[in-house]
Amino acid sequence: MVTLVFSCIIPILYVVLAISVFLLYLIDKLLIFKLYQTPINYNADLHNLLTKSIFVAIVAHMGLSALFLSEPQLVAAGSTIPESSQLDLKNDRINTIIHTYYILPYVISFLGLVGWLLFDNTIYTLFVKLALLCRKNLSNVTKYKLSQDYYESINYYQLAKLKRISENELNKVMVKN
Repeated sequence: MVTLVFSCIIPILYVVLAISVFLLYLIDKLLIFKLYQTPINYNADLHNLLTKSIFVAIVAHMGLSALFLSEPQLVAAGSTIPESSQLDLKNDRINTIIHTYYILPYVISFLGLVGWLLFDNTIYTLFVKLALLCRKNLSNVTKYKLSQDYYESINYYQLAKLKRISENELNKVMVKN
């Protein structure tokens, strides 16, 4: 988590993370095969905790990257939006965050993730209701269209044969009961 949060200002952390994960893999492999004989039985709680931790780390990375990169001495020359379209907010850091091209994706991603975090259940419920509504309307149209097309495409002889077969099947079921 620390690597993801501070990686925008200290890129060597990716290398440190790769080495530490590799060493952790080797040590875990050694301990499982030599010391512990039977591995620990993990459940879904570990997966849920890891998923939440990664989400928090990504949100922190987006927010803190925008904050760290908005230091006025770090902004590259010519990377800001022209002065005529800028809003003056009386704070250099906020002005830099809003008006620098390469910081805007961090800000937009951060706001999107925070919005998802706040309205997760609402967004999910809305999509489920829309999907159910579409499925219901589609199934009604499909049933009508299929039945209409099917019965219009067969002739009377085939229809009578189909009716006889279905009656025979119904009689067989009734005889068994």
